[in-house]
Amino acid sequence: MSRSLISSIYLRQGNSEKAIEYANKSLRISQEIGDLYLESTALGSLGNAYGFIKEHQQAIDCFQKSLQMLGKVGTRFQNNVGNYCLEGAIFNNIASNYNQMGQYEEAIRFFNKGLTIARDIGDSSMVSFALEGLGIALIAQGSLLNNLAFEFKHSLLNLYDQAIDFYKKGLAIAEDIGNFHIKASALQGMHITFCNLTNAYRTLGEYKQANDYYQQAIEIKESKSIG
Repeated sequence: MSRSLISSIYLRQGNSEKAIEYANKSLRISQEIGDLYLESTALGSLGNAYGFIKEHQQAIDCFQKSLQMLGKVGTRFQNNVGNYCLEGAIFNNIASNYNQMGQYEEAIRFFNKGLTIARDIGDSSMVSFALEGLGIALIAQGSLLNNLAFEFKHSLLNLYDQAIDFYKKGLAIAEDIGNFHIKASALQGMHITFCNLTNAYRTLGEYKQANDYYQQAIEIKESKSIG
C-alpha cells in the first residue's frame, strides 16, 4: 500500500497529523527515486491534508506543485485519461481552497478549468462538484457587492442568476448519478441564492419578482432534501 494512499485513509479518519506524516514520507521517497507521478500524487495528498486543517494557502501551494510535476509527466497522452482526470481534480481542489479563503475570482477561474476537464472526460461527479463550487463562489462574490450603489444592483442579480444556473445543472447531474450529498448541497445553495435574489429585488423595489423568488426559497426549504 502506497504511503499516499495511507495518508488518504488517515485523512478520512480525521487524523490530519498522520495524513501529513505519510504524505511527506511519500513525497521524500518519490523525490529520491525521481518518480514525478508519485511526487505529484504525494503533493496532492499533502494538499488535501493541509486543506482539512484549514491551512488553505499551504494546500494551494502543494496543489500548484502537484500540477507542475503532473505537467512534466503529461496529462493528455494516449491512454492517459487518469492523469488528465487527476489534473481536473487538482484544479477543483485549488478552487475549493480559494473559496475558503474568500478569493472568489480565483476560485471561479480554477473551477472553470476543472469543469472543462470534467466535461472532456465525461466525469459526472467531477462536473457536479465544479458546478456546485462555482455556485458557491458566485453567491459569495455577489454578497460582496450588496453594499454597492443602487445602479450596480443589476450586476449583482446577474451573478445570482448565474449561480442558480450552475446549481440547477449540478442538481440534475447529482440526481442522475444518485449522489444525495451533492443533491442536498445544491438545494441548500439554491435556497440561499433565492433568498439573496429576494432581498436584491426588494432593494430594487421590484416586489413581484422578490415574492416569486421568496416562494421558491420556501418551497426548497420545506422539502425534506435539505432538512
